[in-house]
Amino acid sequence: MAIPASALVWDEPMDPSDLVDYVVDCAPFLDTGEVISSFTLANYSEANLLGLQIGTGSYAPQIVAGTKIRMWFSVDTTYQANAAFDAGVNLPVFLNITTTSIPARKRQRTLVVKVVQR
Repeated sequence: MAIPASALVWDEPMDPSDLVDYVVDCAPFLDTGEVISSFTLANYSEANLLGLQIGTGSYAPQIVAGTKIRMWFSVDTTYQANAAFDAGVNLPVFLNITTTSIPARKRQRTLVVKVVQR
């Protein structure tokens, strides 16, 4: 799948051996007073093929201040030496949120984690 031109790409790339967190601010596409009630986060197939992992347990994605989501990423150790990371590669994940509006709004956004061997 091609990454949409409107996808959010975080400025700071991660090394394949990193375990790092990123935050997405959803406020720009929420109405005044509206907050996130639930969300799902999942890899696109490209991210799965290179071992991108979304944190679990104490590293599980979480809602912060009602309008932001903090998520942790790592690369499976069996993929960390993949040559694709030498030049850097953009790995897409999708975020689906449900809001507290009545009726609830649902929004989907593509997020991109750049992984580059450092």
